[in-house]
Amino acid sequence: MRLAVCGGVYSNPYALRAFLDDARRRGCDRLFCLGDLGGFGAEPDAVWPLLVDNGVECIAGNYDVAIGRGDDDCGCGYRDPRDNEFAQLIYDFTKAHTSADYAAWMRTLDIEHRETMAGLDVHFVHGSPLVLNDFFWESLDDAEVELRVKESGADVLCCTHTGLPWIKRVGERLVVNVGALGRPANDGRREVWYAVLDIDDGRAEAELVPLAYDWQAHAASMRAAGLPEPFVETVETGWWTTCLEVVPPRERSRGRYQLYRSAVPSGFAADGVGWADAPEVVDDGLPVVPLFGSPCSHPGCGCTPTSTATCAASTARWRPRPRPGAARCLSPASGT
Repeated sequence: MRLAVCGGVYSNPYALRAFLDDARRRGCDRLFCLGDLGGFGAEPDAVWPLLVDNGVECIAGNYDVAIGRGDDDCGCGYRDPRDNEFAQLIYDFTKAHTSADYAAWMRTLDIEHRETMAGLDVHFVHGSPLVLNDFFWESLDDAEVELRVKESGADVLCCTHTGLPWIKRVGERLVVNVGALGRPANDGRREVWYAVLDIDDGRAEAELVPLAYDWQAHAASMRAAGLPEPFVETVETGWWTTCLEVVPPRERSRGRYQLYRSAVPSGFAADGVGWADAPEVVDDGLPVVPLFGSPCSHPGCGCTPTSTATCAASTARWRPRPRPGAARCLSPASGT
């Protein structure tokens, strides 16, 4: 049995059409979507008939639960106010442009699907078996991964929500984050991702599939709807420009941008930290800035991409007594 499994459609009918065509071309027997049908894109209602008419088996993500209930926010699980600001903006747009009938259909969706397929217990969730909006990152330590795999107990566990695809074997169990159709995976590619699973005679294999689609039409649709340019920038470049603070250091270090512009230190001499000169960062209109090869990361500080991203993740919580590594990494002055 061959399955095509996607997540995070994010109001992107252009990528969803490409998914349907590609899955058929690959001979997939069944198509699944793991939720978060709205958000990010400009055409939420265009997604619904594509799912229904093509027999895509769907579960609900946090977005679908929220829209279906008429909640005031998406329940995405962000904690940083800057992440939540962007999340709220697109949620309000999605809620206002989702029909009552579509929202009612979302209320009929289960939040997980479990089935025995070709002798294997297969479990589809949105975030993780723990919580609907859990971020199941590839970089979670072994104990955190084991906690989620044990909670499921399935032979095959598939999830989405983070927007970043990966495959991992945990003992005899297969875990797949299928990524998202609605926006690129912060990898500098305009393609999006989904997973193909082959399940046969008690064995399962998975492949992550990069999916080309008409991203130009998607970007034009977003601009025509008046969505903020940083959202469109992600579609056109493949790099995330919003909702960065939730991303762990290892994953964040792989992207172009690591830090919100508002988190760049502006100088701490007056606070007694001893930093006389703050980095000068050119304002290109985006809410985010890179660290690598930028004034925010001195070439002589000895940082690796991951350690520098760790420093970036700490800046929003900076206090007069910062961690020594963070101060050293972010200082434009040599070695201090």
